[in-house]
Amino acid sequence: MKNILRLLAYFLFISTFTFGCNGVKKKNDIRAEHTENDNEEITSTSQDEPQNISFKMKLWNQGIDFYARGNEPFWAVDIDLDKGIRFSNLDGLIIETTSLEIHEAADAKVIRISGVGDSWEIIVTIMEEECSDTMSDEKFRNSVKVEIKKEGEEEYAPYKGCGQYVPDYRIHDIWVLVEANGNKINSDRFPEKGSPTFEFYAEEGRVSGHAGCNNFNSTFYRTGKDILNFEPFAMTRMMCPDMELEDLIAQSVAGNRIKYEVKNLELTLTGYDGNVLTFRKID
Repeated sequence: MKNILRLLAYFLFISTFTFGCNGVKKKNDIRAEHTENDNEEITSTSQDEPQNISFKMKLWNQGIDFYARGNEPFWAVDIDLDKGIRFSNLDGLIIETTSLEIHEAADAKVIRISGVGDSWEIIVTIMEEECSDTMSDEKFRNSVKVEIKKEGEEEYAPYKGCGQYVPDYRIHDIWVLVEANGNKINSDRFPEKGSPTFEFYAEEGRVSGHAGCNNFNSTFYRTGKDILNFEPFAMTRMMCPDMELEDLIAQSVAGNRIKYEVKNLELTLTGYDGNVLTFRKID
């Protein structure tokens, strides 16, 4: 019975923290701009928001890029990478920062985000390692350490838990390659299938399509404000007369971290190898 009461308290706290606070406007502004440009309908984020909207999309609509949760004691952190950090615990403590600093380790496996607000300092350390919530058994991509300190105090109070980045729902769609390294792509170059096409499933973290010749499937996830991590592609093995572009896609995207930008119906993937792929939304 004691464990059941603890579990109920945990989920009540998480629900209150996530959906009871005032959401910031960053993602709403982005989605509104995206809608105006694309002439498509978006999901409302007001009180009449559809009840079947997913937990992660609720976070995205509130402007949240990364979220983390912990228990014993229960706590929660939401981070808007453009604006600040919000920390809350079951004792009623709420810390909100209006700015933040981001420091990334050379191997990109550890990110340290810090901020100051209302006489409190907060440091969030995000480690790229699988983490299991000890209360719900939910699996997360990141283990997280949060440290808070009130002005005048010498030591930080530590909190440990799990977290992950919120999917970017703007990329949930079908995109056709229109340019590679500044060179326009003519679909006539690929008479059988047309230009290479990526279809992203943001919620599930899946991507599929073809690279001009071979079909592929893979998974991906966000690892930062504008960074995606792609797992290696599972591809068919047909040989085609023109494999140059397919090799470029496989080299730059499959199994790599890659920067991305969504703007004016276009998705740009910029590899750390310098290759740039520009896609246009078609669905």
